[in-house]
Amino acid sequence: MKSKLLLFGLYTILIFSCKKKDDKPTASTQTNKGMVCKVDGVAWGADKNAMYFIGNDTTMGIEADYSTNDSSLGIFAVRVVGMDTSVIFGNVTVPPSMLGTYALSFDSDNSFMYFRKFFPGTLDFNFVAAYMGYFGIDLSSPGTQTGTFKITAYNPTTKKMSAEFNFNQISSPDANPKLPTITITDGKIEDVTVLID
Repeated sequence: MKSKLLLFGLYTILIFSCKKKDDKPTASTQTNKGMVCKVDGVAWGADKNAMYFIGNDTTMGIEADYSTNDSSLGIFAVRVVGMDTSVIFGNVTVPPSMLGTYALSFDSDNSFMYFRKFFPGTLDFNFVAAYMGYFGIDLSSPGTQTGTFKITAYNPTTKKMSAEFNFNQISSPDANPKLPTITITDGKIEDVTVLID
């Protein structure tokens, strides 16, 4: 599980150096939210139509990929408002039918979600700086998590999915620096296309 967390973490490092294709949205202009939730009680949303440049590639504001090899649904959502960059990652083991409610835990092999927020000018490709430059989880020692991810609708023809989620992430006691507990509530994903491989 740590290897999956580290892979997601490396992708997150790349995302911080991304550039928005168009003007960066403000909270009031992000109207195409495909993912919304509350982070410690504060509204958060990712625009499913936003596009960001990462190196020579692009990523949408929300991406969902399903691997038939290991029955895992990968979720990535990024929000950029001014200099505020934050992401939600998820990897949930689900059957091909998709529908159902799934427990989230850092102790499980394949079902977890986490939130990360970056601080301007602090993140680079030095992993020590990366750990110091966000609050969220320490990928080398993720701590504990409880939560659920419920797929409420899935259309196998259009590959559109809707879901609800809630989770918390509690830093490992040996994390240095000590990271805060983060609580995600009222999470919703609406009508997001799932890429199947």
